Amino acid sequence: MWSSSLGYRPKGYQFSMIDYHSYRAALEDLLCSPWGRAAMLKGGIVAHLAEDFLTVEDVGHGPSDDVLQFGHCQKSSENPSLGYWDDELTSEELDLISGVYRVDSGKRQIGLNGPQTLDISWWPKHLAWAHSGLNIGTWNADCEHWYKGRLAAIQAGTAKLLSPTEWKSAIRFTHQSLKVAEIGEKLAAEFLDSII
Repeated sequence: MWSSSLGYRPKGYQFSMIDYHSYRAALEDLLCSPWGRAAMLKGGIVAHLAEDFLTVEDVGHGPSDDVLQFGHCQKSSENPSLGYWDDELTSEELDLISGVYRVDSGKRQIGLNGPQTLDISWWPKHLAWAHSGLNIGTWNADCEHWYKGRLAAIQAGTAKLLSPTEWKSAIRFTHQSLKVAEIGEKLAAEFLDSII
């Protein structure tokens, strides 16, 4: 398993380009390992961030030797005794890819030692992206336009790191696209089961 934490920051911490470049260095370390291939296969924002370090050809170099220990088995819907193993990312690895930090929320909870924290990130978490209106099952011109705008804001030093709630609002767009993506996923699974 990959050590993926970007760490804790105190309440009111001001993120800078030094933090962003440190995140990018940690991201490169992760993605240039066998877990990079798993990121490319994940799709959405995770795959798009991985494309800065990998190519589509890298997807063909796997699964890793550790697939039975750290991977995921997808059971066939036609024959439940059949399973297909592939590499899978942990929630911590997905958090690293999105650039997640734990930040002191300034709140204290009775009975707990230490501060209560909040996740904030450079990019939306995988599940936030998956449930957003930008996720239609493929990276399209709208996704690229949004991505380039966010990247430009980060590089200009004007981007604010957002919490999961803020990301949900920032990438909501239309929920009709989610229905299209769900239908596409279902059809793809049915097709694969029919030919395997």
